[in-house]
Amino acid sequence: MPGKINFIASVTMALTMLSGCVGTKYAPVKAAPLQQGQQRQVEILGAGDWRDTGIVVHTSETYELSASGTWSMGGICGTTNATGAGISALCAGDPWGLGATGSTLIGRIGSTGKPFRVGDSLSLKPKTEGNLYLRSYDLIPFDNTGAVNVTILRQGPILAATQTKTETSRQPSQISPQATPMPEQSRFSTDPMKIKFNQGPSRADDIAVIIGNADYKKQGKDIPNVKPAYADAASFKKYAMTTLGIREGNIIYMRDATGAQMNRIFGTNTHPQGQLSDWVRKDKSNVYVYYAGHGAPGGRDGNAYLIPSDADSSRIEINGYGLKTLYGNLALLPAKSVTVVLEACFSGSSQSGAVISNASPVYLKAKTPDIPKNVTVIAAGASDQMASWEDDGSNGLFTKYYLKGMSGEADAKPSGNGDGTVTIEELKAYLGETLTYYARRYYGRGQKAQIIVGIGG
Repeated sequence: MPGKINFIASVTMALTMLSGCVGTKYAPVKAAPLQQGQQRQVEILGAGDWRDTGIVVHTSETYELSASGTWSMGGICGTTNATGAGISALCAGDPWGLGATGSTLIGRIGSTGKPFRVGDSLSLKPKTEGNLYLRSYDLIPFDNTGAVNVTILRQGPILAATQTKTETSRQPSQISPQATPMPEQSRFSTDPMKIKFNQGPSRADDIAVIIGNADYKKQGKDIPNVKPAYADAASFKKYAMTTLGIREGNIIYMRDATGAQMNRIFGTNTHPQGQLSDWVRKDKSNVYVYYAGHGAPGGRDGNAYLIPSDADSSRIEINGYGLKTLYGNLALLPAKSVTVVLEACFSGSSQSGAVISNASPVYLKAKTPDIPKNVTVIAAGASDQMASWEDDGSNGLFTKYYLKGMSGEADAKPSGNGDGTVTIEELKAYLGETLTYYARRYYGRGQKAQIIVGIGG
């Protein structure tokens, strides 16, 4: 009889463990809502049970969750972050069908709510009201170690766009925003990603051109919108000012740049010296160009083009801005170095639909130009691949993981050596482990970032 009792006790314990009830218990907290723009940070133990954050979420609000830190779900699983990336296949089960691996940060609303994937970041728009709970996605947490810190931010009120202040005569003048009204927040995300950028030294001579082309319906013809382009551009601007140390007066920042505006900034085939050329200090300025928006091959010549906001899909060769022209004009700059980052693909297809009218993007592959000396290009994917976005249109996957990688994650294991510097090889490895993996896992498509250093660069 004692043996039977012990057996029953063992089964009961096993079932209890599988139910997730043996994790470390947290002290009770008093629930309260966040105010607009207010944030709170909570620690989620790898060995913890569900943690009541004490934050009451409401269906009418949006909450931004971001997680940092590492944890391990046991010796055989390995150490990972809140995404669960890189763990052993033995620990990669998904018993609740969340579309997540073991070791992922998960959440629920209310003590009996349905669990959902959080990962390292999530824009949460609750369908029900109640307390927000968080935990690791591991139903047997007794051997877990480590923790992640989760920042929960309630979005503040939407502010009207403001006119950029005019610089003094001793500083370059900013390009004025377009007179046309900005699109509604409901259509396009505008907030930068919640990434902790490292503070770099000030670099008074460095320059950035940042373009986010999201709204193609206002002036363009038969071209779908790019929902995350504004937010991606805002994120890169934050990175440029914080980590790269570029002062705001040295940033040309544009939303929905037209063909004429792109010609003015970068120059043309016949007049290659545009506004950017006038800003560069010879042998002193490092130049960064970031573009988020559509790219496409010309239907007649097959060359790769950036797509201005006022382009006509049937005449890309006429009203697109050629990559060959861009790279050629950038190569003429007397800069120390030029880095081009492209959140765009050139297949003619996008997550929101075909860019080229009356053509099948499956059979189109843009002819990308050679990269000149002193120019480095980092692009979201190969010429025949599609760039992926988050389902809610909050950001492009490439920009998200590029910025996270350059902020230090690419220098950490397994992609880096932890010496405090992100190399090209470390960035390649990191983007393969993140961007390429998640594009395949969640969207079923191939996407491999392209990093090309110009000959002699």
